[in-house]
Amino acid sequence: MTQYIKADGVVFPYTDRDMKRDNRNVSFPAVITDENRASVGVYPVTIAQKPAHDASTQVVEQSGPQEVNGAWIAGWTVRDKTQDELAAYNERLFSQINTERERRLAAGSSFTVEGVVNPIPLQGRPFDQTVYLALLTRAGSLKSAGVITPALTLRDGADTTHELTPDQMISLISQSMLWFESVMAASWSMKDGTAPFEAGIPDNFTDDVHWPV
Repeated sequence: MTQYIKADGVVFPYTDRDMKRDNRNVSFPAVITDENRASVGVYPVTIAQKPAHDASTQVVEQSGPQEVNGAWIAGWTVRDKTQDELAAYNERLFSQINTERERRLAAGSSFTVEGVVNPIPLQGRPFDQTVYLALLTRAGSLKSAGVITPALTLRDGADTTHELTPDQMISLISQSMLWFESVMAASWSMKDGTAPFEAGIPDNFTDDVHWPV
């Protein structure tokens, strides 16, 4: 969309509505052309291409239009963010990372257990993890008591019920807890700038390549 400037007084941006309000004695056609606008000192402004910059540490601001060889051009200036702007940017970005982390934990993953044909999908919401820890404790007690038959019931993320032995339950829950911890660790590494995110938080931080699968 073309933007315009009122050269007399340098008002920018300046709309056709502004122009009609300021020129009530002028009858403009239904379709206003740049020639019509120029007759009352209003001219199109070319917006220069926004320069490359580091969005995490810099701000790009549009400069006021300048007349160059009879044409009006609006450029850009790049400046470093203030401490307050950096803090606000990080807070917003960290919140987005937390949201992605919680989404992945809620979706969960699937884990292979010896003696079970298909991988078992488990979600990792806080309530789920509390249930898994209780099952892990019970499985440990039953294993210590010498139980080797299916004695524990679990309903997975696909609403399938499994009857598992203590060893199977320990294997399943141990795998899932390690996965949950790795998802948490990935989010912390992004925010702390530690390996493999020494170069900073990637623009595509929601991509699977940056998270445990």
